Amino acid sequence: MTRITMKVDDRAQQVVWAAACENLHPGARLAEVELWGVRAVLVYRFNEAEHERRVGSEAGSVDDLWSLNALLKLPAGRPAPASLLNDYEHSLLRNCPEGVLRQHGSTVERLAVLPLWVDLAVVRSDHVGMEVLDAMPFGSYAPQAIWLDCPPDGSKRLAAEAALYSTGVVQWQGDGAPQVLAAPQPLRDVRITAAGWRFTEHVYQQVRGDAVGCGPVNPPRWPTP
Repeated sequence: MTRITMKVDDRAQQVVWAAACENLHPGARLAEVELWGVRAVLVYRFNEAEHERRVGSEAGSVDDLWSLNALLKLPAGRPAPASLLNDYEHSLLRNCPEGVLRQHGSTVERLAVLPLWVDLAVVRSDHVGMEVLDAMPFGSYAPQAIWLDCPPDGSKRLAAEAALYSTGVVQWQGDGAPQVLAAPQPLRDVRITAAGWRFTEHVYQQVRGDAVGCGPVNPPRWPTP
């Protein structure tokens, strides 16, 4: 996780708007990031209360899967019996950053929750080979789509294959609106997992450098042919 471009150009906004089927949550924002070695445009929403809590208390984030899994055994925002955790989990959480949880004698309270939600991840490609699907690592954590910025030859086959994995495909049209070849599908399992939580932490580490991002996503004006 090394680079971030908060400002997203007009073409990217058009592709995202098309991939989302013109249906985005109020307050959705865009950021272009490099995550897990893949350059992607993300549509995300801050968990405003959690973001303000972390900024105000200088709370840290947790990157370890086992620690996140232990945290998920605790209800958020209220004390719970420390006996919910085994000795190993207690040892893990003792090494968590400040502001993640609070100990009250025989009870422990989880303070940290997901810092944001990712509604869509769009990865740009300049070719239509099937290997494009191998560069789409976000499908377990957010709806995702391929942005084809190349000639359309072979794109129908890719779209058919991508649809099997619930991945959307949007073909850029040089002189008009992007064409949706396959719509991205919502996640079937919305249960919060340690891996899913860690994904949001990785995104948050990228976008919190500029908490307002590039601003809310507005319906773009299509280019004039």
